[in-house]
Amino acid sequence: LSLFSVAAERGIASQGHIDPESGSPRYWRYPRWRFDQLTLNSAANVGAGMGLRSTVWFQHFEQTIDQYTDDSYTVLESSEDDKDKTLGLRLVLERPQDRVDLRLIGNAQVTTHDQVDTDYVAGIRGPLQSYRQDIFSLGAEADTAIHEKMTLSTALSYDLATTPETGGRDPQDDLSDWAASMALRWNPVDAWQITGSLGQRTRFPSLRELYGVALGQFVVNPVLRPETALLGDVTFERNSRGGELRLRVTPWTLHIDDTLSQRFVTIDGVRLRQRYNLQGSDGYGLEAGVDWFIDDRLELRLHGNWQKLEARVEDDGTRPELLLRPEFQASFIVDWMFSENWDLYLEVRHMGTALDEEEDGTIVELPTSTEMNMRLFRLLQQGAVGRWRAYVGIENASDEIILPQLGLPQPGRTVSLGVTFERI
Repeated sequence: LSLFSVAAERGIASQGHIDPESGSPRYWRYPRWRFDQLTLNSAANVGAGMGLRSTVWFQHFEQTIDQYTDDSYTVLESSEDDKDKTLGLRLVLERPQDRVDLRLIGNAQVTTHDQVDTDYVAGIRGPLQSYRQDIFSLGAEADTAIHEKMTLSTALSYDLATTPETGGRDPQDDLSDWAASMALRWNPVDAWQITGSLGQRTRFPSLRELYGVALGQFVVNPVLRPETALLGDVTFERNSRGGELRLRVTPWTLHIDDTLSQRFVTIDGVRLRQRYNLQGSDGYGLEAGVDWFIDDRLELRLHGNWQKLEARVEDDGTRPELLLRPEFQASFIVDWMFSENWDLYLEVRHMGTALDEEEDGTIVELPTSTEMNMRLFRLLQQGAVGRWRAYVGIENASDEIILPQLGLPQPGRTVSLGVTFERI
């Protein structure tokens, strides 16, 4: 049983790339931001060699978004009050056998969203808008030992998404689709494992994508469709005999139908964003990683991902740009216990170039960035069941400007203090 809880106030960048004289930057504050999640995991033997694993989770989220007229943040123009609740259940019934391991998997998730918008200029508090999305999935998996060094894994599932409450807007049709995957694992020698997989999955639009307008920033698209992705990859992995060095390389290819994207539309002279479906997109890439456990006190990890993605040609002959997809990402991590009671965790993350769109439709290239994060731990007490550690953390230590989206940088240098308890 675990509980995760966050209570915070947040600011957001005021889109400094937009000239207020000619554009419409947003000036937002989050005076209330609260997230709680309770998760229960359990496992039991149910007889006849079968086991049942389950996960139940409940999320409760509340936030207030205040929108101001300018960057003085003195005149409150409007606000949005949100309350979200999500209840989820996952059940896995498994039966291992000599050559075949079988699993039956069921998932159910119910999400509700209540929202009230207030216009302070007009003095109008809007009605309660209630939304709900139900997502269900039922599937089966089988791992079959076809050779002493080769295992075949297959899976088939059926997914369904419904939106029984739509805040007074036009209802969305129920969405459903089949998903399937196949993977072959081969251990040619003790130190090597090669895995090839091919699968098709569907991602349904979220409630936010279907109905969110973000205080007048978006216009709803009533015909939004789910994405369907076909993914293939091959992973080459080598583990040293002592386990101190692990090398992994994965080339992959991806083909998506009805790729979800964003565009600008003009309504009554006002430019608004809208989510919509492209014809599709195709791409390929390479992931690689090295984990090196030098000794009990020092661990090094280097991971990278390069990708090349391109949208398909639309009916009008144009080829849209795919936005907010960095071409290259990499991370380097050092975890060093330099004394009996002290531990230093250092992470360097690099993000390559990506594209975004100005309000006038111009495509711009987002700058690259290199972020450094660190945490210093001090052991306070260690017993038979676990240990207490205090830490000081510095995120974005070099105060780098990191732009995952145009005009909306991540926070600058952030310092945190805390205490952790970890079971052994």
